[in-house]
Amino acid sequence: MMCRDTAVAVCLHPVGRPLQLILIAYIYCALICDNIFGMNNQLNGINPFAWMLALGILALFQGNPVVAQHKISHSEKPKWVDSIVPNGLRPDAKKISDGYYYKLLDYQLHAEQRVSYTHVIREIVNESGLQYGVDVSVSFSPTYQQLTFHELFVIRGGHRTRVLDINKFRVVAIEQDAASFIYNGDYSAYLVLDDIRVGDQIEYSYSITGRNPVFEDRYFQDIYLQSSAPIAQLYTSVLVSSSRQLHVKVFNGAPNPVIVDSGQLSHYSWSRDLVEAVVYESYTPSWFDAFQHVQLSEYSNWEEVGAWALGVNPYPDRIDAALAAKADEFLRESGNDLKEFAHAAIRFVQDEIRYTGVEIGEYSHRAHRPNQVFAQRYGDCKDKSLLLVSLLRHAGLEAYMALVNTHLIGEIAQQLPSPLVFNHAIVQFTIDEKPYWVDPTISHQGGDLDNRSMPIYGKGLVLASPASEIKHVASNRSGMIKCEERYQLDPDERGTANLEVKTIYRGHEADDVRLQLSYGSVWDTEKNYLDYYSKLYPSIASTDSLEVHDDRARNEVTLVERYRIPEFLSDDGQGQHRVDLFAQLIYDRFPSLPGTKNTPVAVGYPSDVEYRIAIVSPYGWNIRRDNFFIDRDNYVFGASAFAKRDTLILDYQFRYHTPTIPVSKRAEFAADIKKIVDQHLSKAITVNMDGNVGGNGTSWYAVSWAVVLICLIAYIGRLLYRHPFPPKTDPESHFVYDGIGGWLVLPLLAFFITPINVAVALLTTGYFDSAIWNAYQGTAYDLPFRFFMTFELTGNIILGGVSVICAVFMTKRKVLLPGLAIGFFLFNFIFLLIDFLSLLMIQQDGSLYSTALWGLVRAFVFAVVWVPYFFLSKRVKETFVNP
Repeated sequence: MMCRDTAVAVCLHPVGRPLQLILIAYIYCALICDNIFGMNNQLNGINPFAWMLALGILALFQGNPVVAQHKISHSEKPKWVDSIVPNGLRPDAKKISDGYYYKLLDYQLHAEQRVSYTHVIREIVNESGLQYGVDVSVSFSPTYQQLTFHELFVIRGGHRTRVLDINKFRVVAIEQDAASFIYNGDYSAYLVLDDIRVGDQIEYSYSITGRNPVFEDRYFQDIYLQSSAPIAQLYTSVLVSSSRQLHVKVFNGAPNPVIVDSGQLSHYSWSRDLVEAVVYESYTPSWFDAFQHVQLSEYSNWEEVGAWALGVNPYPDRIDAALAAKADEFLRESGNDLKEFAHAAIRFVQDEIRYTGVEIGEYSHRAHRPNQVFAQRYGDCKDKSLLLVSLLRHAGLEAYMALVNTHLIGEIAQQLPSPLVFNHAIVQFTIDEKPYWVDPTISHQGGDLDNRSMPIYGKGLVLASPASEIKHVASNRSGMIKCEERYQLDPDERGTANLEVKTIYRGHEADDVRLQLSYGSVWDTEKNYLDYYSKLYPSIASTDSLEVHDDRARNEVTLVERYRIPEFLSDDGQGQHRVDLFAQLIYDRFPSLPGTKNTPVAVGYPSDVEYRIAIVSPYGWNIRRDNFFIDRDNYVFGASAFAKRDTLILDYQFRYHTPTIPVSKRAEFAADIKKIVDQHLSKAITVNMDGNVGGNGTSWYAVSWAVVLICLIAYIGRLLYRHPFPPKTDPESHFVYDGIGGWLVLPLLAFFITPINVAVALLTTGYFDSAIWNAYQGTAYDLPFRFFMTFELTGNIILGGVSVICAVFMTKRKVLLPGLAIGFFLFNFIFLLIDFLSLLMIQQDGSLYSTALWGLVRAFVFAVVWVPYFFLSKRVKETFVNP
């Protein structure tokens, strides 16, 4: 298995040095006994032969033990191998992306002899191929495998030159997972070829003999029939005993094998020509495998796989004294409360047993015994899982190991049953008939047993007796990030701002931050955060140390940062200062999608972010409320900008609903990202530092003007209502409608809704805020902006007032209503047209253009529809007849 995102086998090569020291001590003691005490060949049976043997072993460990212990060999190719002659085909040159292609890719396996044979011919077609397609490199596990090369040729102009020299190969440890603290003992034999040119062909073949003994005698194999490079000719075969019941499953349109039974052996083969390359696309979900491939397995069901796993890692009947004492300690401290006991046991295994895997040979899937892991205080996923299961079982809980795949997630049920399906181990246990899932490899988790975060593993094989089964792994990935950047403009030092950043992490986000802080110093974190803001503000400097508040019980971590930015505002040369703000925290959540992507998109799920940028200024703001919101099936985004007294606030929220974006939604997702990034994440803010400092509060000029207008409109409405206008239609001689009906219901709704919208706009967008009225004081924009604000205030109040009059007149079916309605819709359009043209001259950053334009278009449509209707409609004439 394993361990999370790894193949599982680990190198224990440090054993060489202790053995070397033991041998030195052994020889030294022998020499002392011989020379000082004259015991000559009597002590412990030491004799000259033993000395020579010890010296020989000591010499073996000198120098480079890797090369000495893991030599590769040379031989003729196995006799059972089918001879494949290249067919001379060549793929389309336009589809060769890395500068080379496989002229032949020949892969043959013999299950009974535990041998895999590979024969490769690569042709270099351009300079890129000289970088990526020249060298020979083969990986193997020397603990149970032997690498043998058969041939190596360079073909140039039809001439084959043999260049195989085993002594030129270098064998090195390749511990690819060492950064994840997993050591698997894999090695690579590589050879850098000399004098390779464009047009050359490199032909080589080799065999790897041996199979991990932990898998016993059951056979299973994944065979890929495509590569990341084009293949002119592909041949793959498998020889297995006819007595094996082999199951076959094909994926992505892969062909079924040709099966030939030759008595004792069955021959499975695939032969294909001109196989196109599969191009890896970034942000592809880990479970999405676009390659054509085939699975072979002797396992008939998951129960058989579980039986094998339990045979490899049986649950101990009882644990040794030291481990039992630790479990009893947890029981005492928890007062025999099983939930508290389980919580303590989990935290112990997660936090005090460090995650390190030594997985050589069969220990790729065999766990070390719990008492050993407890004593050494480290282990990989299966070591820690078996340890936790043992602790829980000691307290009488029903607990099991469960095998999962961190890449395939819920897709494991679609695979053929075999041990290869899994790469990670977790634990499932039950308390009071409630199942719990826990990953023992995740350290520094917060929350209690019921609220502990659990990654999304989809499905897992629970190793239980008498029968293991695939179950859904309950995940808990609730969590969020809430961040506020608060800039305080300094009135005494022009252009300078003090910045306080408060970030609250909850749920799994708190686990991640807590883990990050535990593996580094606070100083490192402070430096990383300062570097982050330095990219935006080069002159920024930290003014205080990082504050860390960790409420592990609630699983909430709060970080507070403080900075000073001397050049926060820059002079625009026109009497104002500006700063460009960008919602980087939101932008980091978006993938960079290639234009030709035709696969699902993996996103950073779960991700829930609330982000606020606030700028406190004594100079006032000219920002009015601007809102934008997108709610899709897979994600939601919202943005709003508004001023609240002396504070400008930019609010953002973003959340993913699903781990992937399906192909059908990919174009919509890309378009939304572009729109959000281009129009809503950046904001150019202007500040008039020569304005009325301290001019915040209520603009009594605006309030007074609004009251005068409202009284005037009410007075005019009262006069019109009381004046007896003669009807155009005689109710005695013509049909008259008794009420409002038909299409007239729609404008009636508009007349009722408009006053509400106007009132909300007037109260929330700063029309009565003196800071906004004084925003351009002392600049050339001051008078035009005040005129613009007065015009908008007046127009909105007139619209609201007329709509109230129209609503009253319409419900009373007054004869004057059609004329008032026509005037209302025409005034609405003309007012918004003038407002939009004025906005083009006043609004410098263009943030309100789209909103104003949409309002203008809507007013135009209303006018085009309803003005002719009220002017020409027969129903209108037969409805509004009251004087």
